[in-house]
Amino acid sequence: MAKSSPTPPPPYESISSSSNQNPALPSTSHQANTATPGSQPTPINPQNLTPQQIADFNRLYRQVVRRTTRNSLGVATSTSMATVFPYMLGPAAASGYGLYKARKARHDLEELEKLGFKIRKRDLANGVAVGALQKLPLTFLLWGHDEVLFALGSLVEEFPGSESLLSGAIDTVNAHTEALDVPVLGDLNGLAEVPVDAVHDMLGIDGAQERIDAIEAGGEDTGGWHDSAGHIAQDVFLVAPVAAVVDQVADYPAERYDRRRVGQMPGSYPSGEQTPPPLPPRPKRT
Repeated sequence: MAKSSPTPPPPYESISSSSNQNPALPSTSHQANTATPGSQPTPINPQNLTPQQIADFNRLYRQVVRRTTRNSLGVATSTSMATVFPYMLGPAAASGYGLYKARKARHDLEELEKLGFKIRKRDLANGVAVGALQKLPLTFLLWGHDEVLFALGSLVEEFPGSESLLSGAIDTVNAHTEALDVPVLGDLNGLAEVPVDAVHDMLGIDGAQERIDAIEAGGEDTGGWHDSAGHIAQDVFLVAPVAAVVDQVADYPAERYDRRRVGQMPGSYPSGEQTPPPLPPRPKRT
């Protein structure tokens, strides 16, 4: 009796939404991997890939690039604000974790590239552009006006001789003021500020407006990283998680958009010898 050939593993594995990972990533689990350690997967003939498979891969790649771009910008902007507002370490950490997950997803795509899929430069450019448009305007609109004013004022004080920096700071403050004058945008901005302001008031921590008032009254800035050790600890460990939640809620529409665009990918690899072998396990970091 002829022996039946083993059924190859499915090319895409559905990831539960609770894990917040891409819904259509190739399986890299230990159970699905039977390749010899150190061996290279057999490449696929690109000519045998169907248009649907190629479209699925390109769409998933754009999604991963969008997530990487959004979280990279989130880390950069939140970290810059954290130099004057300790609680902004929360959004920076949340974006950093999202960036870590996006990098893991990109590793899986790179493994598929080794098998025969091609990464197109226009998909990379599209993902970066769309991710930036999703993150930067929203970040700009959700920052409190007092926070923007204080942060830019602190930056100008660090470089007092830079006229271009001063001019840019003034233009940024004016643009932020004009944006918040739009009724809907102003209301959303106010709602985004409520959670952090409420916890600050409860803990007795000075916010940006109180710090600005103290400086304008001729005093020194005693808030932020200049505050007492107890207040700094509360800002980092109690207020920062609240700020992180607000940031993630603001990012949810973009994440939801990505999940709906990608969905559960129906594509399957050609049968027979062109079926790709299981992917090798992700190398452990030393």
